[in-house]
Amino acid sequence: MLYETGHAIGIKAEDGSEFMIHMGVDTVKLNGKPFKSKVKIGDKVSENTLLSIVNWDYIRRKGYDDSLIIICLNKKIQILHSEGEVKRNDIIFETID
Repeated sequence: MLYETGHAIGIKAEDGSEFMIHMGVDTVKLNGKPFKSKVKIGDKVSENTLLSIVNWDYIRRKGYDDSLIIICLNKKIQILHSEGEVKRNDIIFETID
């Protein structure tokens, strides 16, 4: 799933897990200005795939919350990293069977 304004992306993993990545809070109101999607619906992605380029400074200047929200839609998860900067290859959660 790719929301037309680019502020949210949905991913379905090979194990059936479904995730929504939401960039910022209420950023849909920015009509796509700070988002440049690098994927399209149906693309296969991996941990090395660039999903989107986001102008976080623009989001903050416009007064919006710049939180990155990841929601697991259909499985229970255990959060391993919930605040602060996330670096490449950081494991932020794991699914619980």
